[in-house]
Amino acid sequence: MILSWSQAKLGLICIACYMKKYFFIPTIILLIALQTVAQPHLQVGAVNIHHTDSKKLHFRSSPATANSIHLPADGIITAYLNGQLLFKGQVKKQKLQEDWASFYGNSNKLDSGFLHNGIPDGEWKRWDSSGNLLAIRNYDADKLHQVKEEMRMAHPKRSFYSLTALYKTNQSQAIYALTAAYSFSFSATQRPLQSLQQVVENNSTNQNSYLPVFNECLHHGLYMNFFPGAITKDSGYYKNGLKEAVWLHRNSPVGNYYIGAYKNGLPIREWKLYDQAGRLLSIIFYNKVGREEWRKNIHR
Repeated sequence: MILSWSQAKLGLICIACYMKKYFFIPTIILLIALQTVAQPHLQVGAVNIHHTDSKKLHFRSSPATANSIHLPADGIITAYLNGQLLFKGQVKKQKLQEDWASFYGNSNKLDSGFLHNGIPDGEWKRWDSSGNLLAIRNYDADKLHQVKEEMRMAHPKRSFYSLTALYKTNQSQAIYALTAAYSFSFSATQRPLQSLQQVVENNSTNQNSYLPVFNECLHHGLYMNFFPGAITKDSGYYKNGLKEAVWLHRNSPVGNYYIGAYKNGLPIREWKLYDQAGRLLSIIFYNKVGREEWRKNIHR
């Protein structure tokens, strides 16, 4: 017969009371040991938390970070479509390494960057088929490793990276910030298992749905998006995976735009809305936790 934890606990307490001083202390030690072994694992999002050591977390693959691209054997890789170079890169130990570039059917560059063990590192650029720059990203592969390690250790009081602090209160949002889906605004469901050639062909024919050749990344440095005609859509800097300092956001090429500052990914202090001619339309004030406290519309 297998006793439940509550039954075993009650029995040990009764034995301790009966045997008093001779066996009381050893029984209590056994009681503590049994409690440690009996606690189950709880799944929280993409992480297993062990009650026996709440400081250590073990990452599991989530849909947004799982490797969804079939890679060929190690070595230099190239592909051609209708006689035109489609992409060129290098694979080592089933991961993309060093310089990567892909191309449209007219030989214009589609995207380029550098990867270390499948993780983008440094500047990454994307263009449209006419050669107009659409996006600039800057990534840091080493900082991604450091942030994930700090999340895994999950120290209850210390967090060097703000993303780790966010992870303690909102795991799903923190993990999402480390994905390509966050970097280029696409749904993880848009990325089925496919080959490199299928990825590049999709990017070449469907310019409104760009899927990069990586799954995980950490923003660190300049970040920009452009409308056709080299009109800035978003412009600012990331620090250790979160927006920092002054940013500009524009919803349309000929519309109004916002200018304001972020701290640890949250809007802070005054944000100003301008019209296309640069005239101030309104002021919005955010507190330290990114909540809007008041706004003032400018009447002309």
